Amino acid sequence: MRAGRETFAVPMVDVAEVIRVDRAALPRSNVLLVRGTAVSVLDLGEVLGLGAGRPEQGAGYLLILAESRGGTGFVVDQVLGRQEVVIKTVGSLLNRVAAFSGATIMGDGSVVLILDLPVLVRVALDRLAPAARAS
Repeated sequence: MRAGRETFAVPMVDVAEVIRVDRAALPRSNVLLVRGTAVSVLDLGEVLGLGAGRPEQGAGYLLILAESRGGTGFVVDQVLGRQEVVIKTVGSLLNRVAAFSGATIMGDGSVVLILDLPVLVRVALDRLAPAARAS
């Protein structure tokens, strides 16, 4: 998947569903009703600090997390498909960065980080908590 110009991989076991969304239609409250279930919407690019928020227009994809039972999802710019990969440990450089569970080398030779989506949800909520208390 892509967020901004960056490509990431995620374990399919972490994703319950992928839905194409119109970014302009996403509510400012960041909660979207999907088949009667409220889904908290987080922008992956924002959470990872890749840019100043999601684009206001255009298509995106909502990855609904399996662990959250439909309660949380990440908006990404593009979903590239499914592929089996070999997970490599990231070593001491990224050991302290909990959001990455490893890396893989793609067929074209590029290195792609593998995201730990449940950990990213906790990181995002921890960042939002102080802002919510301040308002």
